[in-house]
Amino acid sequence: MDTGISVAVAIVTYGNRSGLLVQVLQGVFSQTAGDQILRVVVCDNGASQETKSLLVGLADREHKMHIVTLNENMGSAIGYREAIRAAAAFGCKYVWCLDDDNLPAPDALEKLIRALDMVEPQATLLSLRDDREEYLLRARAVPVEKAFCRKYSFLGFSVLDLPRKIWGRAFKNGGNVAARQLVADVPLEVPYAPFGGLFFSTEILSKVGLPESDFYLYGDDHEFTARFVKLGYPIYLVAGSHIEDLEKSWHISHPTDSRWRAKRLLLDGEEGNLARLFYSVRNRVFLEVNIWGWRRSHIYIINAFIYLLLLYVQVLTLRFRGKHLSCVSATVVLRATAAGWRGRLGKVEAIV
Repeated sequence: MDTGISVAVAIVTYGNRSGLLVQVLQGVFSQTAGDQILRVVVCDNGASQETKSLLVGLADREHKMHIVTLNENMGSAIGYREAIRAAAAFGCKYVWCLDDDNLPAPDALEKLIRALDMVEPQATLLSLRDDREEYLLRARAVPVEKAFCRKYSFLGFSVLDLPRKIWGRAFKNGGNVAARQLVADVPLEVPYAPFGGLFFSTEILSKVGLPESDFYLYGDDHEFTARFVKLGYPIYLVAGSHIEDLEKSWHISHPTDSRWRAKRLLLDGEEGNLARLFYSVRNRVFLEVNIWGWRRSHIYIINAFIYLLLLYVQVLTLRFRGKHLSCVSATVVLRATAAGWRGRLGKVEAIV
């Protein structure tokens, strides 16, 4: 296809993930809209020597490849910040972001390009990933407040959702399969997006900026894309543009959310999740309070108060059962909430 559209692909990799990365790159170079891809930028965010060797070899054989090297893993926020900065510098009209385990279907990019004619100019698009429940639900035209968290929720908790959640969420049994079988054939608006699958115009970067490096880990993609929406650049999910997650995301394989989709306390044996709990809570609260401006909402304050009250009750219950990490994780939630509310970002050396 020849549309006059130029695309730079931005990928971030880290550690020893060469086996995944090579599959993703093969998928990128096999796109039916491959002629529109002018550059493939890979940010080496503290990758292993094996991965570095792979990248050097690919760059020698493929003229579209461009490598950005960071000396150590600086976190996803800085990794994508540098990948997007480099991709945009090549003068392409669009950037398509992929994680190093996001294998795009052969026509994934073509579906995005064709969807541009169905949305307003400078709108942002998003490919559909098969491990993101909220986007799978939205792809079936489930309303935003049911697929995502209700407005003025605190860390995913809203008292208005309790009756519905008590009786079980819609499509809970087999919902993901149903969503993939009955996807919408038109782009559907979403409130924010992950980096993996994000497709946006480079022209708007001067207005929205780059990913916030002080987020360090978790939620940096949601904060970045929420800025798009806030500034009048809506995000649309293109369900026909499919991406397979070769590796289950950390937040899915090691969930810190409860069955109510709100942050839960950690149990004994989950000490390794304390840092993730801190950053995910702090960054989400920052997003709710400072980007969406919910700090002045009485409903938001009530949700926060009831959530923290229920958290305290849960601590007492778990301590009675001998689960001592619950108290530590509750302290982490409180510290993270305070930091997010006050806008204190950046990497934290001591979580507890």
